[in-house]
Amino acid sequence: MERSRTRAWAIGLGAWLLLYLSWQRWHWLPGGLAVGQLFLPPVDAAALTAALLAARRCAACGRLRWFWRLMAGACAAQLAADALTAVNALRYAAPPFPSWADACFLAAYAFLFAALVFVPVSRSTRPQRRRTLIDGATVVLGGGVFVWYFLLGPTIVAGAARPLAAVVSIAYPICDLLLLAGLSALLLRPSPTTLRTPLLLVAAGVLTAVVADTIYGAAVLNGSYRNGDPLDTLYLVQFSAFALAAVGQRPLDPALLAAGRASRGPAIGTAWLPHAALALGLGLVLGVELGHAFFPDVSLLAIAVVLTALVAARQLLVQRELLRVQRQLAESERRFRAIFDTAAVGITCNDLDGPAIVDANATFARMVGRTPEQLRGRGYDAIATPDFRGADRVLARAIRDGAVDHHQQELGYRAADGTTRRAMLTISTVRDRRGAPTHVVCVFEDVTRRRAAERVKDELVSVVGHELRTPLTSIRGALGLLHAGVLGELPDEASAMIAAAISNTDRLARLVDATLDVERIEAGRLELARTPVAARTVVAQSVQAVQAAADAAGVAIEVEVEVEALTLDGDADRLVQVLVNLLGNAITFSPPAGVVTVRAREHDGAAHVSVHDDGRGIPAEQLEAVFERFGQVDASDAREKGGTGLGLPIARGIVAAHGGRIWVESPPGAGATFHLTLPLAHVEPRAVRAEAIR
Repeated sequence: MERSRTRAWAIGLGAWLLLYLSWQRWHWLPGGLAVGQLFLPPVDAAALTAALLAARRCAACGRLRWFWRLMAGACAAQLAADALTAVNALRYAAPPFPSWADACFLAAYAFLFAALVFVPVSRSTRPQRRRTLIDGATVVLGGGVFVWYFLLGPTIVAGAARPLAAVVSIAYPICDLLLLAGLSALLLRPSPTTLRTPLLLVAAGVLTAVVADTIYGAAVLNGSYRNGDPLDTLYLVQFSAFALAAVGQRPLDPALLAAGRASRGPAIGTAWLPHAALALGLGLVLGVELGHAFFPDVSLLAIAVVLTALVAARQLLVQRELLRVQRQLAESERRFRAIFDTAAVGITCNDLDGPAIVDANATFARMVGRTPEQLRGRGYDAIATPDFRGADRVLARAIRDGAVDHHQQELGYRAADGTTRRAMLTISTVRDRRGAPTHVVCVFEDVTRRRAAERVKDELVSVVGHELRTPLTSIRGALGLLHAGVLGELPDEASAMIAAAISNTDRLARLVDATLDVERIEAGRLELARTPVAARTVVAQSVQAVQAAADAAGVAIEVEVEVEALTLDGDADRLVQVLVNLLGNAITFSPPAGVVTVRAREHDGAAHVSVHDDGRGIPAEQLEAVFERFGQVDASDAREKGGTGLGLPIARGIVAAHGGRIWVESPPGAGATFHLTLPLAHVEPRAVRAEAIR
């Protein structure tokens, strides 16, 4: 929409400009050259309309709205001035100068200067304001040399112009230069992205006015200006640029402006401005000197000295700012190096040219018994163990094409004393602002002691668990005999207490068994008796095991086995253990009259089994936490719902031992669905069959 609007205005203004140029060439309108003045007011009116529309679009941002309102005021003053100029051109063969039209022209400059105050650019620091002031003075003085010595000065000094006409003729280009200096200062500061192009178009229009007004003043003073002069083409271009700037202005969110997120860097560079002005000024002074100027040599020398001093001051400010930035950069580098070298983990950096180490911190050097200087430029061969090779391949892939953003792996490395130690390696790819990889960072955290402590803990858990099972079995047997009345009839109160003791003993036995299962899984000692087993058989045995609990909770279990002869390659008892755990959780957290659905199907060459319930679901941030040891969605679940918090970690370990995967999905308000994939023994497609078990 915005592009089509801008395109339509550009086509219309361009067509009007071509129409004027065709009149300049062939004079196809009656009335003589004075008729050419009639082409200017429509462009002024177009710029006025566009500025008012831009102010309405930017009503949410007060400063930008007032900028375009004042620009509209300038266009209105210009419209009045051009209308008066057209009237004078039609009435007089030699229009008066200055006239009321010139008063309107100067009033337009007042609106333009006021508009610059409301441009919403970022706040500048004191050094930036100093540089801006020097740049503005340099531009104005350098441009003033050109205006005076080459265009207006000869006529004024010769006394061929009336004093008021001379003042007005000088006022136009001086105001243009001041406007151009102000716009340059704004363009050199970070500004809202939606204002950058409009500001550039306004600056282009003012630059056109500098040329047009300077030539106009000189032509009026020496009597060579005529109505319908081709010079008016530049004024058409100026206000066409103003109109396009207003049309292209997009609304600006004041909240983004306040947060600084709507601004970007300067629209134009800064380095060339003072140097260009210096070259222009000194070059023109030299040219005027060689051409026998209108002032004594001392004035030329003074101008040259002032221009040189301005640029020297500008360069001094730049050098001071550069030194400050260099000190900050050095301090930042010192802090980074201190953090890098004193980090508790080993860190290495690799560039994209190969797996060689570009830099290494002191911790990593101590880990491998070398100095950082000895490690730079070398690979990891000297410290590599067989399981290091896989990480080396990941590192090479990260370096080659930047395809690895983050990779973590435990591996062994050769330490300074020659022993093999364990480390957790994290590989990360560092990217630039465009997303292209620049470096690869490796972090080595020594976990040898941690793994030793975990082994001691696992051994302790194993010993304690096995030692607990024997007395628990004896206690359970004795309580069972008492409850059965073998030693005589018990009072009701005693019988209830014995029943509670039996229940808690069974719960403790399950906890011991689960703890031992977790220990075996983590130690890699879980034994599987893998045979081909029908998926329907595993599902049926699992449902049968939890049917009593489902009936007591008033929950229905639906089974859908897509392939009748779907056969799994696994340990039937362990797979039943997994499904019983998932079904038990689903029943526990389902509401009364809820439905638990078990589905089994073949997908991508593997068996896909899912268990869905319509309970309260699992928060998104806890979808992984439920698979951790003693993980609970709610801390009160362990008390209210029972359970050890070890069922899902055991299920994940069993599925992983089969070469499968287990995960959970829980869209808000849609319950939870646990998915697991298992290897197939063979696949034989059959029709879908569903049944409900209550």
